[in-house]
Amino acid sequence: MLAFAGILFAAVLVFLTGVVANWFPRPAGLTTGMVVGIAAVLIVVSAVVGFVGRTSPGDGPESGAPPSSPRSKPAPQPTTKTPTAQQVQALQPATTFGCDDTDNSAVVAMHPDGFLLACTNASATAVWNVGSGRSPSLAKDLGVGALSATFNASGRQLLTAGDSCWQFFDGRRPWNQTGNECGLEQSAASAVFAPDGKTFATRRWPDGSDVRFWDVASHKLVNTYQAADGRRIMSIAYSPTGRYFATGSADAHPYLWDVSHNGQRRQLADDRDGHTDEVRAVAFSPDGTRLISGGADRTAKIWSVPDGKLLASLNNGHDDSVNAVAFSPDGRTAVTGGADHKVIEWNITTASPIRALEGSGGEITSLSYDRSGKTLAAGCSDGKVVVWSLT
Repeated sequence: MLAFAGILFAAVLVFLTGVVANWFPRPAGLTTGMVVGIAAVLIVVSAVVGFVGRTSPGDGPESGAPPSSPRSKPAPQPTTKTPTAQQVQALQPATTFGCDDTDNSAVVAMHPDGFLLACTNASATAVWNVGSGRSPSLAKDLGVGALSATFNASGRQLLTAGDSCWQFFDGRRPWNQTGNECGLEQSAASAVFAPDGKTFATRRWPDGSDVRFWDVASHKLVNTYQAADGRRIMSIAYSPTGRYFATGSADAHPYLWDVSHNGQRRQLADDRDGHTDEVRAVAFSPDGTRLISGGADRTAKIWSVPDGKLLASLNNGHDDSVNAVAFSPDGRTAVTGGADHKVIEWNITTASPIRALEGSGGEITSLSYDRSGKTLAAGCSDGKVVVWSLT
């Protein structure tokens, strides 16, 4: 475009030069041919200047200027990518300590008030003071080891399960044992209280395919729900409303069971949007409207309750199985813990990681919030307990 304008300008200059040469006397020795020659030189110079200007990096689209032609394609717009766990901020632990003096895998349960934490492994169960602002101190050694520990909603009872036995303890000092039941045909790999505290559910280990419900007062079996085709149940959770419980299965599906309809079972995933490997952890949101599942496929997924619709898939976080999951008490975020030693806090609306919680020394076995959501604890496969203060 600039080259054409330069040539046109020079041509007009030649024409005007000829006209002026005929109207006004020329200096001595300046012939008409010389005038035309000068004009020709101007044409060439204008063309060169125009060509250089057209190819100059300061005028084209690549320099940030608008395209010179309406046919030019617009510059591509930058895309926003979900950050990975390696790209978000990290939070260091407030404290780390051993469940006992062994390196047996530790499982934790945070007392609702956040000042006490129950820790159990194959050899011991203990309660620790963790919320005083000082170094953790042992509050009570409860003795026999277990595979799981859980407080009821009020924090007044602690239930441990494992080794063909479960035990109840007073959730307040002096931590007296209030009951036990041993001699079961199989160990209870995990146990969870119903919201009203009157019953609790257990999952058998190592290959149980049913969930059993027990009366807290009498310790009697009150109901049993069997998984379809004897599929192994990997995890269980009770909804805050008490109507549903959920299970994670070795067949790569989470299931929702309706207690009010005699345990009617619903599969929450299919081959298109579900996990591709066994579901190792499940947990309900505080209002009971969502369920989070963690799988050996390195992902966690959030589901709507009770319709089973997939709401979000939490990817790009873990490099190994997701072994533990939990919603924050306000339901706005979730945490996942993996066999890759990682604990990640997630924005469940955008399905993106908020921060990585560092300091664990082994595979994550369990995660537990206090009631306020300000404290989070993790149990690790190396026997360590890690506690973070969340702000």
